[in-house]
This record gives sequence, structure tokens and C-alpha cells, in this order.
Amino acid sequence: MTNTDELFRLATTDQLTGLANRALFMDRLRHAIASSYRTQRRLAVLLLDMDGLKPINDTFGHRAGDAAIVEMARRIASELRQSDTVARIGGDEFAYLLSTVPDRDGAFTVAQRIARRCDRPLEFEGQTFQIGTSIGVAIGPDDGDEPDALVALADRDMYAAKRRRKLATRV
Repeated sequence: MTNTDELFRLATTDQLTGLANRALFMDRLRHAIASSYRTQRRLAVLLLDMDGLKPINDTFGHRAGDAAIVEMARRIASELRQSDTVARIGGDEFAYLLSTVPDRDGAFTVAQRIARRCDRPLEFEGQTFQIGTSIGVAIGPDDGDEPDALVALADRDMYAAKRRRKLATRV
């Protein structure tokens, strides 16, 4: 690998998970939006926030929390198609770009599949942790054609999903 290749990899990869980082995700999203206009196809942005990380960090430390993040990344990436991009965009936030989807229902089907995979317990050093994910969805160009707008809409939808999950656990 050349120095240039290594520098590019370092600049575009999340060091903990090996996934794309926010910069690469946004670049791929810009390209996907341009392609969606040429091909007259929809794309989807899914934002995912881990549920249950704070108690893991507080009780068992950041090493356990990092293991949970890495496992969540692995579970999310297991649904990846070759044309899609998964990124870690923040501490416990991930983004998934579906480069083509037939419609909103198609995006929700993928989101539900990811949620089922992620909402399973995690084993770490003899301890079992419950982790999960709240997912928000935005569809381009239906919901917008600017990368920041699609991410913001998916973010709002994700926080609404998080509130619904919290309410459901209280009942």
C-alpha cells in the first residue's frame, strides 16, 4: 500500500470499527444523490443510535462500551450490500446509505432487519448486555436532495423512534 493509499484510508475510516467515517459517508451520499437524479431511483439514509451503551460504560467501563460499539458495527455491516455504505458518524451513532431503494417501504424493511439483528444481547467477558438501536429513515429525493437535509431528517426520525422505544419499555 502506498503512503497516499494509507493516508486516504486513515482519513476516511473510523479507527475503532473499521467502518467509513462521517467525511466518507457524506461524500458517498453526495454521489448517490447525483446518481439518483440520473437514474430516477430513490436512495435512503438510515441513522442509527445505540440503545443501552451508557449503562454498559457506567457499570463495566469504556473497554466494554467499545466492544459493544464494535459488535454493533459488525451487526449493522452484516446487512451491507456492495453498493451501500455504513459509517460510524459519532460516538454511538451510525449511518447507513442505501444507494437504491424501490420506495419508503423498502427502506423500512432494511431498517427492521437491522433492528432485529442489533436488538440482541451481547456477550463480553462473561457478562451479558442488552443493546439495541433506534433507527431513523429519510428518502431521497422524496424528502430532499441535499445531504445535510436528508441526514437531519433521518436524525429527527431516529430520535422520534428512540422516544417511542422508551415509552414502550415503560408500559
